[in-house]
Amino acid sequence: MAVTISSPQVLRRPALTIALATLCGLSVDLLAWARPHGPGLAIGLAAVVTTVWWHIRGLADLQTATLLTGATGFALVPVWRDSTTVVVLAALSTIGLLAVAVARCGGTDLRRWTLGTYSLAATEPIIALAETIGFLSHDAAFGHPAVRAGAKKVLPLTRGLVLLLLTGGFFALLFGSADPIFADVAARAFDLDLSVGRIIRGLGVSAAIAWLVIGSSRRAAAKKTDSPPYSPKGRGLLEARIMLTGINALFAVFLVIQFRFLFAGVADDYSTYARRGFFQLVVVAAAVTALILAMDWLVSRRDRVLDVLSAALVLQTFVVMASALVRMNAYTTAFGLSELRLYTTVFMIWVGILLVALITAVLRGDRNRFALVAFLSGAAFIAGLVVANPDARIADVNIDRGLAGSEVDVDYLASLSSDAIPVLVRRADELDAPDLMSRLEAKLADEISTHGWRSWSFSDHSAARAITADQPPGGS
Repeated sequence: MAVTISSPQVLRRPALTIALATLCGLSVDLLAWARPHGPGLAIGLAAVVTTVWWHIRGLADLQTATLLTGATGFALVPVWRDSTTVVVLAALSTIGLLAVAVARCGGTDLRRWTLGTYSLAATEPIIALAETIGFLSHDAAFGHPAVRAGAKKVLPLTRGLVLLLLTGGFFALLFGSADPIFADVAARAFDLDLSVGRIIRGLGVSAAIAWLVIGSSRRAAAKKTDSPPYSPKGRGLLEARIMLTGINALFAVFLVIQFRFLFAGVADDYSTYARRGFFQLVVVAAAVTALILAMDWLVSRRDRVLDVLSAALVLQTFVVMASALVRMNAYTTAFGLSELRLYTTVFMIWVGILLVALITAVLRGDRNRFALVAFLSGAAFIAGLVVANPDARIADVNIDRGLAGSEVDVDYLASLSSDAIPVLVRRADELDAPDLMSRLEAKLADEISTHGWRSWSFSDHSAARAITADQPPGGS
């Protein structure tokens, strides 16, 4: 007797969904998993985004389409940049934009979202894991006629792929035996490890990615029901006034000391003074943002005194941030620019923008506007980092320091990604490092020969061209 499923299907073509999700899992495992980043990672991320997008193509309005377009753009960053930090930020942006797109598809306007809504959207990958169970229980249950019809279409395709693998593998073995060059190219292009442990790991990774893709697609395609955001009862006004008054007083004392020992030039050793304080002050600026937002949310009603206290705290925080920038300038002058110092500075600038947006939103009584600004500005800052090429900037700044008489850490510059190599090649004569060019050439050759096309990037291509152009005719 046929099984009857009363629950409606969310994904109408379950066989194709399983096939696409499996391809996503295989692409991530074979091209990106446990490998240096590059086109392999870009293909894997783009495949996931594209598969989810295909499932909701009829539901994707302008906002959802914009989010998915941004996710796809960030997914392609590994093809462009070589910096690990930039690639990781881009991959996280891909996941974040995809999660927001899944959460809002068919739902409310992003301009009505609160910070809590964005926080819940971050849990979408976890929710998607459970959503796949619903897919297997209802959408892909054998009682559905669509499942039986889809299986009839998929079986011939599966048989054809199996036959292709068998016959193609047979001929590939013959060609490899006949031509060692072909064998070497094929080995480096596919780099397949058929050991038992590798196969088990690959099946696990592919299944996990496929499970997540199916759940995300079903979650996005399901009808959204909007619930009003939770709002507290508006108590705690006196407590908030007392706390913000005390915090403002503490900031004022700190700033008086800062003016004497930093801004007024009383400190004898700026570099030592800066080394201890910059990162802590960045945390202070971020904590103020969270504090003001929490107070506004808990009190949940307009109060002129609270508005004045919040505005005063923001203004003092800007002075604290100015102190942090002075410290960082002294720190960079003494020790040079590094990735950590650059990215932390960029983060502080972003926090400054958030503070302006926050105090504007609080004074206008519109926290939702701040949530949207925080989300969009975060994505914009990461996109700006991708375009700005931080490693090249670090190389330029440190070489400029060397020209001014400071010591340059050539070993650190040589350890930067391929993004910095064109700058290092162009300005190699300005450094006291006769072996720099040979080190860069060896590093790039090792990356290209060892990791293959999955880890290639346009940065590698630009670096190779810069090194080749710098060599005299006939070689180095």
